[in-house]
Amino acid sequence: MSELTKMDLDHKPIAIRILQEKDGVVVARIHCKNESFVMKLFQKQEFCREILNYKILSSLNIPTLNI
Repeated sequence: MSELTKMDLDHKPIAIRILQEKDGVVVARIHCKNESFVMKLFQKQEFCREILNYKILSSLNIPTLNI
């Protein structure tokens, strides 16, 4: 919930289900009123390198997931 608030998302989750939690990376499905989405949380700053990789792919016009 705190991460949703930090990102200023106007969603009130009905349910949050952890899909995977391994080596400092948590993947969760967030169920809201009429939609659901998957959020990936990195428990350490060095794990965020994946975000940079997505930005590089996007800059090359290679389709990626929304981040």
